[in-house]
Amino acid sequence: MVVSKPGLTSLTNKTVVMPVPTDAARYYHEYIVAADRPLTISARISHRILRGATTYIEMPPRGAGTFTPKPGQDDEVFAEGGVGPARIRVRQLHEDANGISTSPVTVAAAPPCP
Repeated sequence: MVVSKPGLTSLTNKTVVMPVPTDAARYYHEYIVAADRPLTISARISHRILRGATTYIEMPPRGAGTFTPKPGQDDEVFAEGGVGPARIRVRQLHEDANGISTSPVTVAAAPPCP
């Protein structure tokens, strides 16, 4: 599946054919990762702030989380946040005759990746 606005071809989705819930992010990349091995992900959400005629970029510290993917399970990882470090969230994707549903996966705090 390729989703992109004209002129933004770098924003195409990279997919390995995981189910896509209706509330998925507009642009995403899917990866195949090793099962039963801890996976640590770090992220930063920056903000542009316009004050008068000056633009400031706010760069809070990175947030990080660790979880262990299970064999044959499709997981979606995303970052949430406003002020302060991003929070890493993971949810398992379930596909059946009724569509796609999700359930939360426990994420442990981790130091940010370098």
